[in-house]
Amino acid sequence: MIFPIILIIFVIVMVIYIFTVNKVQKSDSRAKDSGSEIDTLLWDDNRALTQLEDRLSELSSALPRPEKSSRSLITLGMPASMQTLVGIELIKTWQEAESLIGNDPALSKDETLKDLLDKHATLKAQLFQTSSEYNKRAREFNSAISHFPASWIASRKGRREKEFFNGVF
Repeated sequence: MIFPIILIIFVIVMVIYIFTVNKVQKSDSRAKDSGSEIDTLLWDDNRALTQLEDRLSELSSALPRPEKSSRSLITLGMPASMQTLVGIELIKTWQEAESLIGNDPALSKDETLKDLLDKHATLKAQLFQTSSEYNKRAREFNSAISHFPASWIASRKGRREKEFFNGVF
């Protein structure tokens, strides 16, 4: 009589465990995928900015070339805090370049520069959308692991709360 009850309890516990593990892994995977999209967009934006800087130096050797500090640290799998720092630095450098181009009539007519500025505008819009999606996924993950047994499972698998991407666009 007691064996069937123990068996039923064991099956229920296993179902809850499997369901919870699946939920934690699924929400973690979604957040990581969105974070990877942010990495890719930052990488593309940095490449476009480098091309813009190269084109500016071709057109005028007198123009200052910005330093690349943390822009050179762009890697796949960056934590959201690093993505935020890189994103902010990219935006500041783009704003400086746009101001420089806007103040020089000859530069503002260059088609290559216009194309690169348009590419940046598109990437910036995509980055805003993707960062919103990432933050939503991170919030879902953090919520998923905030209660027992998911918190216990997440800690055993080495997963912690996700940081949010706080870029300003």
